Amino acid sequence: MQGSWREALLDLLFPGSHFCYFCAKNTAGQKIKGVCGECGGKILSLERTLASCRRCGYFAPVSPCPNCLEWEDSLKRVITVVPYEGAYREMIQSLKYQGKHDLAIPLGMLMAEKVRTAGLVKTVDIIIPVPLHPLREKERGYNQSLWLAETIGRRLKLPLQTDALIRRSYLKTQTGLGKNERVANMAQAFCVIGEEKILNKNILLVDDIITTGATLLACAGVLRQKGAREINGVTWAAGSKKNLSEPEGNRGKTENYASKLR
Repeated sequence: MQGSWREALLDLLFPGSHFCYFCAKNTAGQKIKGVCGECGGKILSLERTLASCRRCGYFAPVSPCPNCLEWEDSLKRVITVVPYEGAYREMIQSLKYQGKHDLAIPLGMLMAEKVRTAGLVKTVDIIIPVPLHPLREKERGYNQSLWLAETIGRRLKLPLQTDALIRRSYLKTQTGLGKNERVANMAQAFCVIGEEKILNKNILLVDDIITTGATLLACAGVLRQKGAREINGVTWAAGSKKNLSEPEGNRGKTENYASKLR
C-alpha cells in the first residue's frame, strides 16, 4: 500500500495524469476525482466490516462507546469515513501539515457521500468548517478544514458560512493530550460573530480528524448557545480504541486498516 501511495502522489507533480490515490489505477472518467470506483466503494462501505460508533465515529467494537458516553447533547452526531490508520492517516497528514490541497477533492467528496448516505443533506442549512485561530492560519497558510468544507459544499450543493464561528484562543496543539486535557484545552476557545447567521439553522461542522471530539463539542456548544438548531459533524478520519490509547509516537504502528482495500 505504501508503494502505491507514493506512486499515486506523483499525480500531484504531473497534473495531467489520472491516478487513484489509494491503488494507483487510472481514474479517467470516474465520478470522484482521484478515487477509482472499486476503492471508493470499499471505503464508503467500511462501516459494514469495521465496528464503529454511530454517534461519534469512534472505531472500536465496544458498547457503550467510551468516547462519547459523556458527550453533551449539543452535538447530535459525527459522521466519519475511515479509521486514522495507514494510508488514510498519511493522506490527511499530507493535507493538514504539507498543504497538499489537491487531496481535499477526493477526501472531501468521499466525506460528502457519507453525509448523503446518512440522510442529512435535506436537513442541513449551512456548512461551517472548524476555524483556526488567525495566527495559526497565518503560520500554516491555509485551513485544511475549509478546503474539505468547500469540496463538500460543492458536491452537496450546500452553502458555506465561514465568518460566523471564530476561534478566539491561540491554543497549543491538541496532539498528545488526553481526553480530559483536550476538553479543558478547548473550553471557551470559540465564539459566534453575528448570531443571525446561525439562528435556527441546522449546521454541518467539518473537521479533518476526530479523536475525543473536544473540538467539535466546543464548536457545537457555542453555536447552540447562540441559537443554532441541530448540529452534526463530519470528519475524514476517526481514532480507535487501539490507537488513541497509545503514546502519540506509536500511533500508526497498529493494524493498517487501509490494507482491507486490497
